[in-house]
Amino acid sequence: MQKNLFYVLLFLTLNATADDKTTITIGTVAYRGVEQAHQRWDKTIEYLQQQHTEYRFILKPLSLNQLEDAINNRQLSFLLGNPGLYYTMKHKGLRPVSSLINKRKNKGYDQFGAIIFTRSDRQDINTLRDLKGKRFGAVSVKAFGGFQMAWREFKSKDIDPFTDFAELKFIGIPMDRIVYLVKEGKLDAGTVRTDLLERMEEKGLINISDFKTINAQHYKDFPFQISTRLYPDWILSKTQDTPNTLSDKIRHSLLKLNPEHPAAITGNYIGWTHQNRMKELLELSLEELMQVDTTEDRFISIDQMMKELKIGPYKILK
Repeated sequence: MQKNLFYVLLFLTLNATADDKTTITIGTVAYRGVEQAHQRWDKTIEYLQQQHTEYRFILKPLSLNQLEDAINNRQLSFLLGNPGLYYTMKHKGLRPVSSLINKRKNKGYDQFGAIIFTRSDRQDINTLRDLKGKRFGAVSVKAFGGFQMAWREFKSKDIDPFTDFAELKFIGIPMDRIVYLVKEGKLDAGTVRTDLLERMEEKGLINISDFKTINAQHYKDFPFQISTRLYPDWILSKTQDTPNTLSDKIRHSLLKLNPEHPAAITGNYIGWTHQNRMKELLELSLEELMQVDTTEDRFISIDQMMKELKIGPYKILK
């Protein structure tokens, strides 16, 4: 009896100790679905857990709307997502911690864009203007790489995707569905973030030769098919209730990661960085940003895009 009571008390003590740990919830955009998000980021969460045993780390893959709700309800400690999401939610107290260096063929890339594509056998679609009167697929009006980048290119050609297309269909996540719908002819064209087609081909899911890029762009040392301008890759930011001391610890741990670590391998990244210039620009107010005379700076380009489209901090989305 006493022995059983000992084990009961031990169990309760251990669980009480575990429950005393502060939970650190990291929200991320599940643009390829919840399962894919866990496959990519769980090892990174495990790494942070090993580095900081005094906390309990949880990954929370969410849709764009769910992420906004979670931030509004103060349910997240950190947000991992594209810089467009950061800019949109910046007024909620987000502050940058580190930026992702994506991996492709053992090289690092800290920028990305979007591809506007159709089937390779569509002889009637070769330019952006050819998309007028066609069925077009995107993720969401709020999706930075899944619509807004392409939207900016359409606007530069005096094309309004909301009125000029026969149908503008927002498919949601996973983003892969847009690729399949175009392949099946259920959409005439669509847009997804750069590197998605290449990664799907690597997994044997598609043949990239079945598609062609509309408004193809070419940038030095950028290997992905792309139709838009380049923008900074994903940012890890802290939410307003997360102490600076904790975000400093997380940044330091991420900076120590090398490309051979399991977290980097499964996460498809080379590592993390925290450029002083990035932090400096991302923390400027809108008024201060307007005074910055560095139009070539790729972080300023995000603000310029949102100003042109009247989205994010400039206007409520349609």
